[in-house]
Amino acid sequence: MARNQKMPREQTPEQGYAEAMKRIAAARKNRATTLDLSELRLTSLPPELGELKALTLLSLHNNQLTAVPKELGELKALTELRLYNNQLTAVPKELGELKALTELSLDNNQLTALPKELGELKALTQLYLHDNQLTALPKELGELKALT
Repeated sequence: MARNQKMPREQTPEQGYAEAMKRIAAARKNRATTLDLSELRLTSLPPELGELKALTLLSLHNNQLTAVPKELGELKALTELRLYNNQLTAVPKELGELKALTELSLDNNQLTALPKELGELKALTQLYLHDNQLTALPKELGELKALT
Protein backbone atom coordinates (compact mmCIF):
# COMPACT_ATOMS: atom_id res chain seq x y z
CA MET A 1 0.00 0.00 0.00
CA ALA A 2 1.39 3.40 -0.93
CA ARG A 3 1.99 5.86 1.89
CA ASN A 4 -0.87 8.10 0.81
CA GLN A 5 -3.51 5.39 0.49
CA LYS A 6 -6.17 5.02 3.13
CA MET A 7 -6.60 1.91 5.23
CA PRO A 8 -9.49 -0.47 4.58
CA ARG A 9 -12.75 0.31 6.38
CA GLU A 10 -13.84 -3.29 6.90
CA GLN A 11 -12.83 -3.61 10.55
CA THR A 12 -13.39 -1.55 13.65
CA PRO A 13 -10.53 -0.30 15.86
CA GLU A 14 -11.62 -2.86 18.47
CA GLN A 15 -11.27 -5.68 15.96
CA GLY A 16 -7.90 -4.26 14.95
CA TYR A 17 -6.75 -4.23 18.58
CA ALA A 18 -7.82 -7.87 19.00
CA GLU A 19 -5.90 -8.77 15.84
CA ALA A 20 -2.86 -6.88 17.13
CA MET A 21 -2.98 -8.86 20.39
CA LYS A 22 -3.07 -12.13 18.40
CA ARG A 23 -0.07 -11.05 16.33
CA ILE A 24 1.85 -9.96 19.44
CA ALA A 25 1.17 -13.33 21.12
CA ALA A 26 2.35 -15.19 18.01
CA ALA A 27 5.46 -13.00 17.78
CA ARG A 28 6.24 -13.68 21.46
CA LYS A 29 5.80 -17.43 20.99
CA ASN A 30 7.95 -17.53 17.84
CA ARG A 31 10.54 -15.01 19.07
CA ALA A 32 9.85 -13.06 15.88
CA THR A 33 12.23 -10.38 14.64
CA THR A 34 9.56 -8.59 12.60
CA LEU A 35 6.00 -7.57 13.44
CA ASP A 36 3.48 -5.92 11.15
CA LEU A 37 0.62 -4.15 12.93
CA SER A 38 -0.06 -1.76 10.08
CA GLU A 39 -3.49 -1.02 8.62
CA LEU A 40 -5.44 -2.35 11.63
CA ARG A 41 -7.14 0.99 12.42
CA LEU A 42 -5.47 0.96 15.83
CA THR A 43 -6.09 3.94 18.09
CA SER A 44 -3.76 2.66 20.82
CA LEU A 45 -1.07 0.04 21.30
CA PRO A 46 -0.88 -2.66 23.94
CA PRO A 47 2.04 -2.18 26.37
CA GLU A 48 2.82 -5.90 25.84
CA LEU A 49 4.54 -4.76 22.68
CA GLY A 50 7.50 -3.79 24.87
CA GLU A 51 8.05 -7.48 25.73
CA LEU A 52 9.11 -8.39 22.18
CA LYS A 53 12.83 -7.86 22.75
CA ALA A 54 13.95 -9.68 19.57
CA LEU A 55 12.14 -7.32 17.17
CA THR A 56 14.30 -5.58 14.60
CA LEU A 57 11.42 -4.28 12.44
CA LEU A 58 8.13 -2.92 13.79
CA SER A 59 5.52 -1.65 11.33
CA LEU A 60 2.77 0.46 12.87
CA HIS A 61 1.95 2.63 9.87
CA ASN A 62 -1.49 3.40 8.44
CA ASN A 63 -3.35 3.32 11.74
CA GLN A 64 -5.08 6.00 13.82
CA LEU A 65 -2.56 6.21 16.64
CA THR A 66 -2.38 9.47 18.58
CA ALA A 67 0.36 8.23 20.93
CA VAL A 68 2.76 5.32 21.34
CA PRO A 69 3.66 3.73 24.67
CA LYS A 70 7.01 4.48 26.28
CA GLU A 71 7.53 0.69 26.37
CA LEU A 72 8.64 0.91 22.74
CA GLY A 73 11.91 2.23 24.15
CA GLU A 74 12.53 -1.25 25.57
CA LEU A 75 12.86 -2.78 22.09
CA LYS A 76 16.65 -2.34 22.00
CA ALA A 77 17.16 -4.57 18.93
CA LEU A 78 14.91 -2.44 16.68
CA THR A 79 16.58 -1.18 13.55
CA GLU A 80 13.41 0.02 11.76
CA LEU A 81 10.36 1.69 13.31
CA ARG A 82 7.57 2.68 10.94
CA LEU A 83 4.99 5.03 12.42
CA TYR A 84 3.99 7.01 9.33
CA ASN A 85 0.37 7.79 8.41
CA ASN A 86 -1.03 8.02 11.94
CA GLN A 87 -2.33 10.88 14.08
CA LEU A 88 0.62 11.13 16.45
CA THR A 89 0.89 14.44 18.28
CA ALA A 90 4.02 13.44 20.24
CA VAL A 91 6.50 10.57 20.60
CA PRO A 92 7.98 9.46 23.92
CA LYS A 93 11.54 10.45 24.85
CA GLU A 94 12.19 6.72 25.44
CA LEU A 95 12.52 6.28 21.66
CA GLY A 96 15.95 7.84 22.16
CA GLU A 97 16.98 4.58 23.86
CA LEU A 98 16.71 2.63 20.58
CA LYS A 99 20.45 2.83 19.85
CA ALA A 100 20.34 0.25 17.03
CA LEU A 101 17.67 2.18 15.08
CA THR A 102 18.70 3.01 11.51
CA GLU A 103 15.30 4.05 10.14
CA LEU A 104 12.60 6.08 11.90
CA SER A 105 9.51 6.98 9.89
CA LEU A 106 7.32 9.60 11.57
CA ASP A 107 6.01 11.29 8.44
CA ASN A 108 2.34 12.12 7.86
CA ASN A 109 1.38 12.65 11.50
CA GLN A 110 0.40 15.65 13.64
CA LEU A 111 3.70 16.09 15.48
CA THR A 112 4.33 19.58 16.82
CA ALA A 113 7.63 18.82 18.60
CA LEU A 114 10.21 16.07 18.96
CA PRO A 115 12.06 15.00 22.10
CA LYS A 116 15.72 16.03 22.22
CA GLU A 117 16.53 12.40 23.11
CA LEU A 118 16.10 11.46 19.44
CA GLY A 119 19.51 13.08 19.01
CA GLU A 120 20.97 10.03 20.78
CA LEU A 121 20.09 7.73 17.85
CA LYS A 122 23.63 7.77 16.42
CA ALA A 123 23.04 4.77 14.11
CA LEU A 124 20.10 6.51 12.39
CA THR A 125 20.61 6.79 8.64
CA GLN A 126 17.01 7.64 7.64
CA LEU A 127 14.65 9.98 9.49
CA TYR A 128 11.32 10.84 7.87
CA LEU A 129 9.49 13.84 9.35
CA HIS A 130 7.66 15.46 6.43
CA ASP A 131 3.97 16.34 6.59
CA ASN A 132 3.80 17.12 10.31
CA GLN A 133 3.14 20.33 12.25
CA LEU A 134 6.78 20.84 13.26
CA THR A 135 7.98 24.44 13.40
CA ALA A 136 11.39 23.68 14.93
CA LEU A 137 13.66 20.69 15.53
CA PRO A 138 15.77 19.95 18.59
CA LYS A 139 19.37 21.07 18.04
CA GLU A 140 20.46 17.59 19.17
CA LEU A 141 19.26 16.19 15.81
CA GLY A 142 22.27 17.96 14.32
CA GLU A 143 24.45 15.36 16.07
CA LEU A 144 23.05 12.58 13.87
CA LYS A 145 26.04 12.31 11.54
CA ALA A 146 24.95 9.01 9.94
CA LEU A 147 21.80 10.52 8.37
CA THR A 148 21.79 10.28 4.60
